[in-house]
Amino acid sequence: MPEDDPGNLYRRHDGWRLRFEAADFKNQKGAANSEYDAPLPPDLSRRIEDYLQEFRPRLLRLNPGAPWVFPSRFATFWDDLSRQYERVTERLIPETPGFGTQALRHLVATDYLRKHPEDCSTVATLLHDRLETVIANYAHLKQDHSFGRWEEHVQTIPKG
Repeated sequence: MPEDDPGNLYRRHDGWRLRFEAADFKNQKGAANSEYDAPLPPDLSRRIEDYLQEFRPRLLRLNPGAPWVFPSRFATFWDDLSRQYERVTERLIPETPGFGTQALRHLVATDYLRKHPEDCSTVATLLHDRLETVIANYAHLKQDHSFGRWEEHVQTIPKG
């Protein structure tokens, strides 16, 4: 993998990062009218380093000069990563028909908001979307959380 590769995943002195141009996002008229550049968690950065040292060379045995971080098993460009993700989730999570990377994005946002129901602004930043969009798409979580808290409160009222 060339050090000067201008791809979405890149390494800096402080770890691995993801970057996207505004044109890479479907919601260009919303919050995604600017580039996105974010650090990856240190644990994930370490796993990427392990992958590059241990597994990627095995994938590249047929094409050692391939520039892609995640080449196909034939060391060619892998252009259907989301479909592969669907196949893997279908196999590993039998209760589902499988789901793609866009659904994973929504699952992560939903999980975070269930645990932090008042923190829509963090989700908007992570998703590179507008706060209004996050609220519109995840407002049901606030309602669910509110009723859950109310139910917990009712359980504390002495019966008698």
